[in-house]
Amino acid sequence: MSAFAQATREATFSPTDNINLVEGTVNATLSYVAQAFRSNNRPDPRLDVDGKICFMLQEQFRGYRNQDGSRRKQKALPMSVLRKMIEIADSPRDKALTWLLIGAIFFAMRSCEYLSTTAEESKRTKVLRLRNISFKRNNKQLKHSSKALHLADLVQIRFEFQKNDRRDVIIHMFRSGDCLLCPVIAWANTIKRIRSIPGSSDDTKVCTFKDNRGNISLISSNYARSRLRAVVTLLGETELGFNKDDIGLHSIRSGGAMAMFLSGTSVIIIQRVGRWSSEAFLEYIREQVESFTLDVSKNMLKYEKFINLNIDRSEETQN
Repeated sequence: MSAFAQATREATFSPTDNINLVEGTVNATLSYVAQAFRSNNRPDPRLDVDGKICFMLQEQFRGYRNQDGSRRKQKALPMSVLRKMIEIADSPRDKALTWLLIGAIFFAMRSCEYLSTTAEESKRTKVLRLRNISFKRNNKQLKHSSKALHLADLVQIRFEFQKNDRRDVIIHMFRSGDCLLCPVIAWANTIKRIRSIPGSSDDTKVCTFKDNRGNISLISSNYARSRLRAVVTLLGETELGFNKDDIGLHSIRSGGAMAMFLSGTSVIIIQRVGRWSSEAFLEYIREQVESFTLDVSKNMLKYEKFINLNIDRSEETQN
């Protein structure tokens, strides 16, 4: 396993333009190998007799991390970027993309859940389809053909299969009350647009788009990334605190987590909405966001004076 890890590190099994793969990729690759062993009733080859990752691999991974240096994380995207994006959208494709992004950020979605990617077919997580989106008003489900779709009380999304192997997870979001930044309005616009395409069905992907010439294609992650970065450039680093090179499509997922966190949403709800199986979402809470420490210094003064409990150390020693 150690030798295989090194071969993976050196990109032996990857395209020739890769020099070294980062530690996280190597570690994940070995995890897939271990999973194959376990699926065939064999012991995990990474583990020692105590059931822990063997010392050699631990040191190997540690060495890789040290060589990789600091990892540049994508910044969390504030909602203001999407508001600007929908305001300046001047083409049907740009409008379609922006409604997708707005709908996605409220559910802290992975980009592969709502956009076309080159590696889509090899991923466990699949692009959502129309059958996965439903709406309710007054506790009654609305058909996609309903004229009152944008007036629904909530939108509900069923994630059939995810990268963490969880199946058929259903998450819902209520209206936000905003005329633009609202999950119900965003997904209603997406559904109506796609349902108007001849031949669309429940199996049609949410990133499907028909241009003015009648050509049907899928909105790609590359296009989405370029448009996001263009809007960030327009708003400027002075206003946002970051530039276009600091963000990517993961910024939508981290932006959703950050927006919930800063609004005081409980940890368990953030985990539920973003479908995190652990507190891994804390990785998305960026300390560099100014609002992160809002009122912390003021709250620290609430107990300017306090009395320390006097513990009897002699009794503690006797015990």
